[in-house]
Amino acid sequence: GGGGAGDVEARRAKKGRLREFLFAAACPRHHVDASTRRGARAHLLRAAGRVIVVAGGDEDERAARHVMLPDAYAAPNWPLRLVAESADGRDLAAAGSRGLVLHDFKTGKWRFFGDVSHEREFVATALAWLEGGVIAVCA
Repeated sequence: GGGGAGDVEARRAKKGRLREFLFAAACPRHHVDASTRRGARAHLLRAAGRVIVVAGGDEDERAARHVMLPDAYAAPNWPLRLVAESADGRDLAAAGSRGLVLHDFKTGKWRFFGDVSHEREFVATALAWLEGGVIAVCA
């Protein structure tokens, strides 16, 4: 769950071949009015192995950025459950069934827990960003 699912992308298939459809679910209440984007709104979609950031104001200006989750995190912690983007649009937090990963858009790097056993013990129930960093509520 978390929102409706919709067809985000369909890859073309040659005659007689299967078509792959990628589906994504909206992240309720996870959109950002970022002044760094000149008042544009970013919407976050959760999909298998990725986060899709849809940004832009008018329909003509909308752009979708696919941020692939690292396999080292996504495979053992599937499914992706929570996603939150910082207000300035520089960072992204994502949480699956366990743990949490942070993505820096500027460097393109992901940050993980230093110890996998700590990640296994951590279950996020909510994510939010404040000026100082990400806040994760855990159970």
